[in-house]
Parts: sequence; structure tokens; C-alpha cells
Amino acid sequence: LLTGKKRLPGFSGKWEVKTLYEVTDCLDHLRVPLKEEQRAKMKGSYPYCGANGIIDYIDRYLIDDDIILIAEDGGHFEEYMTRPIAYRISGKCWVNNHAHILKAKENICQDFIFYSLVHKNILEYLSGGTRPKLTKSELYKITINIPEDIPEQKAIAQILSDMDAEI
Repeated sequence: LLTGKKRLPGFSGKWEVKTLYEVTDCLDHLRVPLKEEQRAKMKGSYPYCGANGIIDYIDRYLIDDDIILIAEDGGHFEEYMTRPIAYRISGKCWVNNHAHILKAKENICQDFIFYSLVHKNILEYLSGGTRPKLTKSELYKITINIPEDIPEQKAIAQILSDMDAEI
């Protein structure tokens, strides 16, 4: 479904290869790291997010939105087939400096972007040795296949979301 090779009934529009630069905005300017000692004094109910998920819960938030997070460093990039390399947060949260923050551009389905990234092989975009890093400039070069029609993007994302819920 995410390649355009299998089509849903009723859809026949064109698919394109787009970079994340073309279909998302990177909101890394909203990231603020907190040390463990700082978080210990801020215990609360808002997720504090890092490279691979929620690290802690604190009493403040910086973001109140539906966002996609993908590790900048410390990610499980090589395990992309069995372990997610991207995750979603919806609502109030705080994100540290180890995860890139993505938001779909207008007229692009956020959920479709997420499903296109969650198990994507991005190894060719990484730099560094023992601790691979996904820089913002390389993040923007990552390509996905995407249908032109938003209704098709939404329909595919809904099917995948329903499957996730069932699993």
C-alpha cells in the first residue's frame, strides 16, 4: 500500500517520489533537552520524549500538536524492519534534542507520512561511526512514495491504523 504497487479500489491518481523536505516541516527549534536531575524536580503527566520514545513524564510541555518523531542519534536504525524508527505523539509533550520533530505540510496526510517512515530503511542517510546520526540536512533528503490525492493518503493511513489497532 505504501509503494503504490497495490491500489485501493476507486483510486487511480499518480504517485510521486517526494523528499521529506517537500512534504514535512522540521520543528527542531521546539526541542529543549533536560537533564535527569532537572526532570526529577518536574515530575508530572506530560510525556518527555527522546530518540526512541517517551523517557519520562514532567509537569510542563512545549508542544501541543500531532507530531512525528524520528531519532537524530541513538536510534535503532539498523533494526528498522522489526523495530520502529519513528513514532507519533499527539497532544501536549516536551521533546529533547535527540529526536527530530516532523509535521506534515498542508495538504499532506500526517498519518501517511508516519506509516511511510515507521519501518523505513534510512541507513544510507546516516553519518558517524559507533553512534550513527541523522542530521537535519540528511533527514530532508529521505524520500517516500506518496499519492497525489489526499483522500488516497488518508484511506491508506486509515487501513494501516486499523491494522495497528487490531494487532
